[in-house]
Amino acid sequence: MNDHVTLGQVVAAFAFALVRGWISTTLQLAHKQLCTLISFAAGTLLGVIIFRFCRKVCARVLGGLFLR
Repeated sequence: MNDHVTLGQVVAAFAFALVRGWISTTLQLAHKQLCTLISFAAGTLLGVIIFRFCRKVCARVLGGLFLR
């Protein structure tokens, strides 16, 4: 797996942030609704990080037996 961040990934992350900001201001969401959206995004990011970490640990422990 490639650990390098490309310019496309940075641009995509910035674009997604702008779209989310635009959605929240356009819909005039209340504070509680914004907190819900932020929690959902943070939980998704945490899940991705944990899954990637578990894959790397399993690859080292099991020698990549099942994860190739």
